Amino acid sequence: MTRKPVKPISYINRKGKTYSLHGAKRKTGKTVYVMKLSAQDALTELPER
Repeated sequence: MTRKPVKPISYINRKGKTYSLHGAKRKTGKTVYVMKLSAQDALTELPER
């Protein structure tokens, strides 16, 4: 049984650049979600609220 590779959550802008969703911690401890050009360590599913 083989597993499908999981794709990161991404967005492609009109110029063709692909941005991936990342989570970052603030000094207060809260998590902020940002889009970055790097796909490394990107989130693969949406976080729950």
